[in-house]
Amino acid sequence: MGRDLRGEWLTKRKAALSAVIPTVITSPVKFVEWIEKTDGAQVVASACDLGLEGVVSKLADAPYRSGDKTDWVKVKCSKRAEYVIVGYVPSTRGRGVEALRLARKNGRKLDYVGKVGTGFSAKSGAEVRAKLEPLMRAAAALSKPIDKPGTVWVEPTYTAQIEYLQEVEGGLRHASIKGIVS
Repeated sequence: MGRDLRGEWLTKRKAALSAVIPTVITSPVKFVEWIEKTDGAQVVASACDLGLEGVVSKLADAPYRSGDKTDWVKVKCSKRAEYVIVGYVPSTRGRGVEALRLARKNGRKLDYVGKVGTGFSAKSGAEVRAKLEPLMRAAAALSKPIDKPGTVWVEPTYTAQIEYLQEVEGGLRHASIKGIVS
């Protein structure tokens, strides 16, 4: 039977695990090395350069705690870009907008890239909707027609500053709106 290491410091737990986890490359279980007392900003920059999603920092002298971990710091490798707002989904919860439909400029065309629904407060969502409502149009101003029920299409007048983890086919992963530019 194993030993309960949850009360031990992280450094002691890692030492015990390194002795039992195989170092074979084909093993489905990997032991992750750690970096001690270094420039955190440089570590995060290196992780982002390698295409990783981010870094988790932990206190070396902390015992394991289940649930919310206040002694862990997660830093994501996010990207920022500006996308043209081509539509919105009205909120059903009194927040103005539920999401914005976004496109990327491709020469004189607009290519749909996805939506963003995070980053709005009730006030900012209402302000965005007030800006977009006068710009309504019958169809999307996109290079290829798309079917997005519930979307109110608008003239492509505003640009949204978006923070996201990754652009994937069909959308933006973990997208959050950071601002609107006219």
